[in-house]
Amino acid sequence: MLPFALAPIRRFLERNESVERLHVVCFTEEVYEAYWEIMQDMATE
Repeated sequence: MLPFALAPIRRFLERNESVERLHVVCFTEEVYEAYWEIMQDMATE
């Protein structure tokens, strides 16, 4: 299951291929590391 913020982002990107760059702002190192790990997993799907 994706974190709350990533699920709608992923759905949007699946429908909008023109997006070239996405910025996700994380306010703590712990949150950043969690998102980075999930994003890496998504990239290999």
